[in-house]
Amino acid sequence: MFSGQKKLAKYSNKVCQRKDINRLTKQQISPNLNKNMRTQSLDTNAKTEKILISLLQKESRAEKFSQIRSLSEIAIRLSKRAIKRKNKNLNEQQINLLFIECNYGKDLAGKVQKYLYRTQK
Repeated sequence: MFSGQKKLAKYSNKVCQRKDINRLTKQQISPNLNKNMRTQSLDTNAKTEKILISLLQKESRAEKFSQIRSLSEIAIRLSKRAIKRKNKNLNEQQINLLFIECNYGKDLAGKVQKYLYRTQK
């Protein structure tokens, strides 16, 4: 769980326990929130989403980058796992090449394959 999510969960629990979320003012929820920003998810309460956005806006660039890197690593790992499940006969290098082909195109996958062939001789 990311630090922003931890803060949101802690805050949400506190608010839900008090059962007075409707008493919160916009300033308390998000003092820096862009007034033109619209709700992005259909399954999340608008006030909860505003709180989350506010927490994300307060994070440092390093924290935001860390979250992005972590999510990217998870996406790559899940994608490779799906490729492996569909192609049980492939070795790790072949899985990586198929991942490159699916995400970056046949041209790059071919170049990487040629490079690997040359360097593994």
